[in-house]
Amino acid sequence: QAFKKAEQVLQTAEGSLEEAKACNDRLKTDSKRASEDLKDAAANAEMPAKSLKGKVDLKHEGDVNDEPASTAQTSAQQYSCIGSIQCHKHWIYAAAPFGVNRLLTGCYDGSIKLWDLQSREEIRTFYGHKRCVNCLVDVESNQHFLSGSNDECIKL
Repeated sequence: QAFKKAEQVLQTAEGSLEEAKACNDRLKTDSKRASEDLKDAAANAEMPAKSLKGKVDLKHEGDVNDEPASTAQTSAQQYSCIGSIQCHKHWIYAAAPFGVNRLLTGCYDGSIKLWDLQSREEIRTFYGHKRCVNCLVDVESNQHFLSGSNDECIKL
Protein backbone atom coordinates (compact mmCIF):
# COMPACT_ATOMS: atom_id res chain seq x y z
CA GLN A 1 0.00 0.00 0.00
CA ALA A 2 2.77 2.45 0.90
CA PHE A 3 4.60 1.49 -2.30
CA LYS A 4 1.50 2.36 -4.42
CA LYS A 5 1.15 5.65 -2.59
CA ALA A 6 4.82 6.44 -3.26
CA GLU A 7 4.34 5.62 -6.96
CA GLN A 8 1.33 7.97 -7.14
CA VAL A 9 3.28 10.78 -5.48
CA LEU A 10 6.19 10.17 -7.87
CA GLN A 11 3.87 10.24 -10.91
CA THR A 12 2.27 13.45 -9.67
CA ALA A 13 5.70 15.01 -9.15
CA GLU A 14 6.84 13.91 -12.63
CA GLY A 15 3.68 15.38 -14.14
CA SER A 16 4.25 18.65 -12.29
CA LEU A 17 7.87 18.67 -13.47
CA GLU A 18 6.79 18.21 -17.11
CA GLU A 19 4.24 21.02 -16.74
CA ALA A 20 6.92 23.26 -15.24
CA LYS A 21 9.30 22.46 -18.13
CA ALA A 22 6.60 23.22 -20.70
CA CYS A 23 5.76 26.47 -18.91
CA ASN A 24 9.46 27.39 -18.81
CA ASP A 25 9.77 26.70 -22.56
CA ARG A 26 6.74 28.93 -23.26
CA LEU A 27 8.24 31.69 -21.10
CA LYS A 28 11.57 31.45 -22.96
CA THR A 29 9.78 31.65 -26.32
CA ASP A 30 7.63 34.58 -25.20
CA SER A 31 10.67 36.35 -23.73
CA LYS A 32 12.63 35.87 -26.96
CA ARG A 33 9.72 37.23 -29.04
CA ALA A 34 9.32 40.20 -26.70
CA SER A 35 13.04 40.90 -26.90
CA GLU A 36 12.94 40.78 -30.72
CA ASP A 37 9.87 43.03 -30.76
CA LEU A 38 11.64 45.48 -28.44
CA LYS A 39 14.75 45.50 -30.67
CA ASP A 40 12.57 46.07 -33.74
CA ALA A 41 10.70 48.90 -32.02
CA ALA A 42 13.97 50.53 -30.92
CA ALA A 43 15.44 50.18 -34.40
CA ASN A 44 12.35 51.67 -36.00
CA ALA A 45 12.36 54.52 -33.49
CA GLU A 46 15.99 55.29 -34.38
CA MET A 47 15.51 55.15 -38.15
CA PRO A 48 11.96 55.81 -39.33
CA ALA A 49 11.82 53.97 -42.59
CA LYS A 50 9.55 52.58 -45.21
CA SER A 51 10.37 48.91 -45.70
CA LEU A 52 9.96 46.79 -48.76
CA LYS A 53 10.31 43.08 -48.16
CA GLY A 54 10.43 40.27 -50.66
CA LYS A 55 11.91 39.69 -54.07
CA VAL A 56 12.60 42.29 -56.71
CA ASP A 57 12.23 41.19 -60.33
CA LEU A 58 14.71 43.07 -62.49
CA LYS A 59 14.03 42.92 -66.23
CA HIS A 60 16.37 44.19 -68.90
CA GLU A 61 15.45 45.37 -72.36
CA GLY A 62 17.89 46.31 -75.11
CA ASP A 63 21.54 45.61 -75.81
CA VAL A 64 24.05 44.67 -73.16
CA ASN A 65 27.50 46.27 -73.28
CA ASP A 66 29.99 43.70 -72.06
CA GLU A 67 33.14 45.68 -72.90
CA PRO A 68 35.66 46.08 -70.05
CA ALA A 69 35.32 49.43 -68.27
CA SER A 70 37.99 51.54 -66.61
CA THR A 71 37.93 54.85 -64.75
CA ALA A 72 41.64 55.41 -65.37
CA GLN A 73 42.72 57.57 -68.31
CA THR A 74 45.66 55.27 -68.91
CA SER A 75 46.46 51.83 -67.63
CA ALA A 76 49.55 53.23 -65.86
CA GLN A 77 47.66 55.86 -63.83
CA GLN A 78 48.60 55.68 -60.15
CA TYR A 79 46.28 56.34 -57.21
CA SER A 80 47.17 57.00 -53.61
CA CYS A 81 45.23 57.04 -50.37
CA ILE A 82 44.58 60.59 -49.13
CA GLY A 83 43.02 59.62 -45.82
CA SER A 84 41.09 56.99 -43.91
CA ILE A 85 38.33 56.81 -41.33
CA GLN A 86 38.12 54.21 -38.56
CA CYS A 87 34.40 53.61 -39.07
CA HIS A 88 32.74 50.56 -37.61
CA LYS A 89 33.57 47.76 -35.22
CA HIS A 90 32.60 45.21 -37.90
CA TRP A 91 33.27 44.80 -41.61
CA ILE A 92 32.01 47.49 -43.96
CA TYR A 93 30.06 46.09 -46.89
CA ALA A 94 28.85 49.29 -48.59
CA ALA A 95 29.89 52.89 -49.04
CA ALA A 96 28.25 55.68 -51.06
CA PRO A 97 28.70 59.44 -51.45
CA PHE A 98 25.87 61.42 -49.86
CA GLY A 99 25.56 65.00 -51.01
CA VAL A 100 28.70 67.14 -50.83
CA ASN A 101 31.63 66.00 -48.67
CA ARG A 102 29.61 63.29 -46.95
CA LEU A 103 29.84 59.53 -47.03
CA LEU A 104 27.48 56.72 -46.00
CA THR A 105 28.92 53.41 -44.81
CA GLY A 106 26.95 50.19 -44.30
CA CYS A 107 28.16 47.61 -41.84
CA TYR A 108 27.90 43.89 -41.12
CA ASP A 109 25.97 44.62 -37.91
CA GLY A 110 23.13 46.36 -39.83
CA SER A 111 24.12 49.90 -38.89
CA ILE A 112 24.66 52.79 -41.32
CA LYS A 113 26.91 55.74 -40.51
CA LEU A 114 26.99 59.19 -42.08
CA TRP A 115 30.42 60.85 -42.17
CA ASP A 116 31.76 64.34 -42.82
CA LEU A 117 34.70 63.76 -45.17
CA GLN A 118 36.48 67.01 -44.37
CA SER A 119 36.56 66.56 -40.61
CA ARG A 120 36.40 62.73 -40.82
CA GLU A 121 33.86 62.88 -37.99
CA GLU A 122 30.74 60.75 -37.64
CA ILE A 123 27.57 62.82 -38.09
CA ARG A 124 24.97 60.17 -37.25
CA THR A 125 24.39 56.43 -36.95
CA PHE A 126 21.21 54.90 -38.35
CA TYR A 127 19.75 51.60 -37.13
CA GLY A 128 16.94 49.61 -38.68
CA HIS A 129 18.34 46.62 -40.52
CA LYS A 130 18.63 43.30 -38.76
CA ARG A 131 21.48 42.00 -40.91
CA CYS A 132 24.42 43.17 -43.02
CA VAL A 133 23.87 46.39 -45.03
CA ASN A 134 25.35 45.73 -48.47
CA CYS A 135 23.87 48.48 -50.66
CA LEU A 136 23.56 52.27 -50.23
CA VAL A 137 22.26 54.84 -52.74
CA ASP A 138 21.82 58.63 -52.40
CA VAL A 139 18.28 59.22 -53.69
CA GLU A 140 17.70 62.97 -53.53
CA SER A 141 21.18 64.45 -53.11
CA ASN A 142 21.62 64.86 -49.37
CA GLN A 143 17.93 64.37 -48.53
CA HIS A 144 17.19 60.63 -48.56
CA PHE A 145 19.02 57.40 -49.17
CA LEU A 146 18.09 53.79 -49.87
CA SER A 147 19.74 50.93 -48.03
CA GLY A 148 19.57 47.26 -48.91
CA SER A 149 20.34 44.44 -46.52
CA ASN A 150 20.58 40.68 -46.16
CA ASP A 151 17.46 40.96 -43.99
CA GLU A 152 15.53 41.12 -47.31
CA CYS A 153 14.51 44.75 -46.76
CA ILE A 154 15.09 47.94 -48.67
CA LYS A 155 14.70 50.99 -46.45
CA LEU A 156 14.27 54.65 -47.43
